[in-house]
Amino acid sequence: MRHQYQRTHANPFTYFNMIVNKAVIPIAGLGTRFLPVTKVIPKEMLPIKGKPILQILIEEVYKARIKEVILVINKEKEKLIKEYFSKETLISKKISRKGKDENLSNLNKLISDIKFSYVFQKEPLGDGHAILQAENLVGNEPFAVLFGDDIIIPRKDEPASLSQLIKIFEKTNSSVIALEKVPKKKISSYGVVQLTRLVDHANHANISDHMDLTANSTTPSNRIDLVSPTSRTSNKNPLLHQISDLVEKPSPNKAPSNLGIIGKYIVTPKIFEALKKSNKSNDGEIRLIDGFKELIKTQKIYGLEIRGKRYDTGTLEGYKKAILEIN
Repeated sequence: MRHQYQRTHANPFTYFNMIVNKAVIPIAGLGTRFLPVTKVIPKEMLPIKGKPILQILIEEVYKARIKEVILVINKEKEKLIKEYFSKETLISKKISRKGKDENLSNLNKLISDIKFSYVFQKEPLGDGHAILQAENLVGNEPFAVLFGDDIIIPRKDEPASLSQLIKIFEKTNSSVIALEKVPKKKISSYGVVQLTRLVDHANHANISDHMDLTANSTTPSNRIDLVSPTSRTSNKNPLLHQISDLVEKPSPNKAPSNLGIIGKYIVTPKIFEALKKSNKSNDGEIRLIDGFKELIKTQKIYGLEIRGKRYDTGTLEGYKKAILEIN
């Protein structure tokens, strides 16, 4: 039985019966890095081994036992995306008449088992603004967020990255952000987290305080070196951190750690209120990272170093690499 997300009366930030039933996937961007092809084909529909990036993400959602997907789209993408996730189309009927239905079996299973909903982001006003468009459909439940730029292939015999995050959410009742170590020369392209402590993944116990990772530290290079003391935890368990702050695209010398945020999250519904309260960026956009900076004032936020190989399909270089390496 899948329970609803409820709030206890004793503590407004404590939750029980936590089941992540819904996933929000923002795909309203224009994909300008991939022009001219994205003039007519959404970036998320570009194939890897014959399968669109968006389908790969939805398969990950399905494996995590999430059965409702909310796609945040724009009007230009509406027809193509909706047709792809529909069984009864003219092309599908032609494929059936040719006896090639087996080539659509995996896709048709997703279509049958998942409820697809659509909301529109009329203007590109930031990833946080995209998440806000899904508020009415999400309701008062925790939910997953996946961005189309990040495909993570799990290690052998390990769960997919989204399932790793859900496992942590079920232990912490708190928002969980996917993290990965980022080379210093690339850190300015990422949102980066500042940490307060390392948490034992197995029993959710505090392992170590990251006192030298605070903004008051005077040795930036030491902050980066000391972020993940892997010798203090089992190699079988991913590293879980409690986050104290988040910084958008810091310079290498000012980065509070070497852990960059990647596009997978489990968030509590309080993120909607936090996004509305958060400060808009200089270009007027509402960014998810600013919502987290507001949310952390009232709720704990954790970061999990994901086990698996990540491909940045938001760049031509990363997309080419994914095509060559993903089986």
